Amino acid sequence: MPKPSENAAEGRANLARPLLCLLAVLTALLVPAIGATVARAEQLETLVLTKTDPASSEAEPASSTTPLVFGAEEGVIITVVQLGLLRSSPGIATAGNPSNEVAIYADPNCEGEPLNTGTLGELEKNGIQVTVAEEVKTTLYAIQSDPSEIDETSQCPMFGFSYWEGLKPVTLPSEPPPSGQPAERPASSNPPVAPRLRTVPSGRANNNSPRIIGSASGAERVKIFSSASCSGSPVATVSAGELAAGVLMHVPDNSVTDFAGVSVAGGKQSFCSPPATYIEDSTPPRVRITMGPGSKTRRHKAVFRFADTSEEPEGTIFNCRVNHGKWKPCHSPLKLRHLGFRHYVLRVSGMDATGNVAIKPAKRSFKVIH
Repeated sequence: MPKPSENAAEGRANLARPLLCLLAVLTALLVPAIGATVARAEQLETLVLTKTDPASSEAEPASSTTPLVFGAEEGVIITVVQLGLLRSSPGIATAGNPSNEVAIYADPNCEGEPLNTGTLGELEKNGIQVTVAEEVKTTLYAIQSDPSEIDETSQCPMFGFSYWEGLKPVTLPSEPPPSGQPAERPASSNPPVAPRLRTVPSGRANNNSPRIIGSASGAERVKIFSSASCSGSPVATVSAGELAAGVLMHVPDNSVTDFAGVSVAGGKQSFCSPPATYIEDSTPPRVRITMGPGSKTRRHKAVFRFADTSEEPEGTIFNCRVNHGKWKPCHSPLKLRHLGFRHYVLRVSGMDATGNVAIKPAKRSFKVIH
């Protein structure tokens, strides 16, 4: 006959069994949900563009086709609610990796060629410069990617940031003429105002046929020179309307040209305008792999470093390809993980800020052995 203490222990065990079963069911349901939420929280956050320099609006459009774009990570806050379930909601931006690569697009799906690329640190502090079309509204979107993880890219934001480009017409005040008399423009002994010039594309570009665009208020014609002092013979003489539409120029490869001009009106000539400097850059980057594993390794992960060894300014972006896989954006250092026992070939190509592509990709081969 069982003792009373044994009956009590058996009763407690019988009561505990349903509670243990319920706890096991809740664990099976909640752990995957929590794990999935944490995994989502570890993904790269969506970028939000916040402002441009110069600022613009539909009512006050900017007069620059090369604005700086600023932004930051959207940020996510994880909130714990009843029954241990987790949910995410928009919050303040977290401290991301400033070396993450950022690409800015005018496409709402963040597809095609980006307007420009940079880093997350540049986007948040100094801005990333883009080139937009004249006299239009451009909506900008941005994504970020981890340079050490080829497949890790943030989502394209649902809403973009709009930038309006266009010079507003300037209306000069005037007095109505006396009744019955035609309006006359008073004669002026002052010389005309020097024109304002810029190049399209601006700054440095791989283009032998830039355009000179500008304004020349009150000018009958404008003389354009290929020197900062307006010396020598003009390379073009155009009307103010032709200058506003753009004047095509031709420059040699890898050259630096200072375009300047003078306005001519009423037989008088303005001072020489400030120069618009254009740099034609046709030199492709030279990509070199500076660090990597030997021809044979027992490790199942490999780290590579590479660089553009040409004498061009910084800004080269890289694409990597492993064996016969697709070319994907990458950054030095590049980490390859989970390597099997086989032979591998890494190829690295580069494109500089002006669009020149490396003639031949850098290559490094190695084999993971037992």
